[in-house]
Amino acid sequence: MRKLKRKLTINQYIIEKFIKDSQAIWKDSKATKREMDVTKNLLGKFSDKKFWFTLNKPFDYMESLLWFQTPHGKKYLLMEWNKYKLDLRPEREYPLSSRKAGRSKKIKPKKNLLDFLRDGSKEKE
Repeated sequence: MRKLKRKLTINQYIIEKFIKDSQAIWKDSKATKREMDVTKNLLGKFSDKKFWFTLNKPFDYMESLLWFQTPHGKKYLLMEWNKYKLDLRPEREYPLSSRKAGRSKKIKPKKNLLDFLRDGSKEKE
């Protein structure tokens, strides 16, 4: 684990969380640049920081975050993102009274063509 003099940025947090031997990453400048680029890419696709805090590790031991850019990693991230965004709160219920509101309107039944023709002939007679 890095020396925690300051609060970790989200990129550093992702590296610390998912990579088991993160000290080796911080010591190697090429590996650090590679992992930081991967985290920036991942944050571009899934920018919600709370998502990264709640995301579970797919494996106990990961050597690199490049796994998230493989087809299996992308599928895993997309599935976890959809679970994170899923809203299963119960629908809001509105209380309705048993009494009617307003007056009843009388509606004349619609006439079909035959009734219309018959009514026209009665009025002329």
